[in-house]
Amino acid sequence: MTRTLRAPLPLALTCAILATGCATAGGPVAPTLTPLQLRELQTRDFEAEDEQQVTRAALQALQDEGFMIGNADARLGVITAVRELTEQRRGSRFSTGRLIASFFTYGAALLIPPSEKTFVVRLEATISVAPHGSRYRVRASLVYRRTDDKGMLVESRPVEDPLLYQSLFETVGKALFLARERV
Repeated sequence: MTRTLRAPLPLALTCAILATGCATAGGPVAPTLTPLQLRELQTRDFEAEDEQQVTRAALQALQDEGFMIGNADARLGVITAVRELTEQRRGSRFSTGRLIASFFTYGAALLIPPSEKTFVVRLEATISVAPHGSRYRVRASLVYRRTDDKGMLVESRPVEDPLLYQSLFETVGKALFLARERV
């Protein structure tokens, strides 16, 4: 008579859940653009009377887009600014910990509503203005940062969305147009 060992179903289910919970969905998100492609996306040339006019237009564009100016150095042509948002995210109803707890509580742990997590999302902008031939080159570097409610950094990555840069540069162009027309 041969005996086969069978793990009880709950033990096998718990091991499967733990193995799934330990698997990672990948590390940090890898950038999809090369540094040269990102720099091209971040840079535009503008015609203006002087560098200070372009710097003022970039400063006004950041303010129009909801950024708080942190530092502006007209002599160096550099502006830093931040836009902050608070984000509420509800935890997953079926997280690994909750599923394991539900096993020991006969499913009652799944009836408790998942907790909400608060994140602070910061969009940090650094804009530099420099003469480039008869024009002025503006480079806007945007970084997305997300911190948890304890202030710990959860995610940080360069922004690679061409529409966001296009919108910012269009706002700079409009500000320059209004300055030229003295409006």
